[in-house]
Amino acid sequence: MLPGASLPRNSYRDDLSLGRQWYDFQTKVRSGYTVDISWASIRLSDGTRIAIGQDIIERKQAEAALRASEERFRATFEQAAVGMVTSILNGRFFRVNQKFCEIVGYNHVELLTKTYFEITHPDDLPTDLAYARLLMAGEIPNYSIEKRYIRKDGIAVWVNLSVSLVRSSEGNPQYTLAVVEDISVRKQVEANLERAYNRLREREELYRTLTTHAPVGIFQTNTQGDITFVNQRWCEIAGITREQVTDNGWREALLPEDWERLRTLRQNHSQTLALSAQAENVSADGEILPAQTTMRPVEFRFVAADGKISWAIGNSSPLQDANGKFQGIIGTLLDISARKKAEERLAKINECFLEFSSDPSENINRLTAMCGELLGANCAIYNRVQGEMLCSLGEWYTPGDGNLAECEAGEICYKAIKAGTDELLVVRKMPDTSDVQTDRNVRDDRLQTYLAQPVKCQNISVGALCVGYGSDFIPSEDERRVMGIIAGAIGVEEERRRVEEALRLQTERERLMGRSPNASANLSTFQKSSIPLLQKYSSFSIATEF
Repeated sequence: MLPGASLPRNSYRDDLSLGRQWYDFQTKVRSGYTVDISWASIRLSDGTRIAIGQDIIERKQAEAALRASEERFRATFEQAAVGMVTSILNGRFFRVNQKFCEIVGYNHVELLTKTYFEITHPDDLPTDLAYARLLMAGEIPNYSIEKRYIRKDGIAVWVNLSVSLVRSSEGNPQYTLAVVEDISVRKQVEANLERAYNRLREREELYRTLTTHAPVGIFQTNTQGDITFVNQRWCEIAGITREQVTDNGWREALLPEDWERLRTLRQNHSQTLALSAQAENVSADGEILPAQTTMRPVEFRFVAADGKISWAIGNSSPLQDANGKFQGIIGTLLDISARKKAEERLAKINECFLEFSSDPSENINRLTAMCGELLGANCAIYNRVQGEMLCSLGEWYTPGDGNLAECEAGEICYKAIKAGTDELLVVRKMPDTSDVQTDRNVRDDRLQTYLAQPVKCQNISVGALCVGYGSDFIPSEDERRVMGIIAGAIGVEEERRRVEEALRLQTERERLMGRSPNASANLSTFQKSSIPLLQKYSSFSIATEF
């Protein structure tokens, strides 16, 4: 029995009569402090019972750390800049964040009584349900569509909806997770552009001014579909000159498969226009009505002379004169290369998350390699600070012997860790800096640019995710965001590693004391370790691990 501890006798006698082996409770010691202890009742061969007590404060602390980690996830869900929703398989919401509430105008309580069918615009519901059926059937891993919700005040709001299905470990569907982005402003901009294009038919000079300064590519064709005008931005996106455009060189600049797809769409569009021209689109008062022949947006790829591929999305509408006669096609071209690259990166990150193993160290190494690949770096490394030294836990194409287990304190990543901020540290033209004297990467590996993103665990900098380049490199906002996401994931793995280690050590202690593992903590999944290893980590403290 612990010194100064007293046993609640009535509860203890009850446990003995019921045959219960272990009993956890709080009690006060003589010094006045309240402690968590666990008691075991053992019957000897002569019928005598004895009790053994054990301090379980470390186990309680580990369980509290797990609860805190779950709370941080909930906070992230609630504070996201986009709407986030989870729904059960019948479509009813069971978790929504504040941003989603703001988008649709309902509060949390109201939404939890509704399904997404009830607040989806009737015209958009069939498409949404069709994708949902494919998702449930396992025919697609996820889907993304633009749709409208009907707000509580009756106003339709446009959103970009991305939905994925969360399955159990056995592969059974559990619930859907949706990310909802309000795109009302973008839709309004598109509507405004459409109105602007209609006015341009009668105001040629204004048309030329707008196309010269527009941030998107603009083109016009004749009735045969030949391009007769493009603005400078269109040429920049396509990577060809105006002369090449008018000589139909733009067709050769497209990837062959994209040109065939576009050609088919153009032929179908021309047939629609021909049918519209034959029809008598005249109202009751004799006014000529415009034909409904707007083409849907089309994505395609241009190949520049240097082989660089750029993504673009084209929108087009029929151009008519004041009498309603068809004059050709007018449309826009928007460079979506950055968006496509960002989508590809996010998809790879999501794929990496889905392939995580139960080993945090393996996951950290995988995240490090993915960071180097996605950012096109020469090498990547994750260093954890231990005292005044750095310990390499994740490496990808690291130069030299590939073992940076103990590096000098002059390392750039060490500076990023000690800064204690969330900011990405960017060091360019490294041979011209003082780091050439203190950092062996600069000295020996001839790196020109070094990026170091601090990794935090429980809001404390514990390491740095670093990538190096052999040439001058300026990270874009998307690349900064990618490093931040991966560094955040490493931080989560670091925290999981610490919590699991704490639980493992506590389990070993309990086993040595003759107590069965606690099934609620699923301790049977941890590997067995020797008594010397237990003694080595007997002073383990979550607060001082790093």
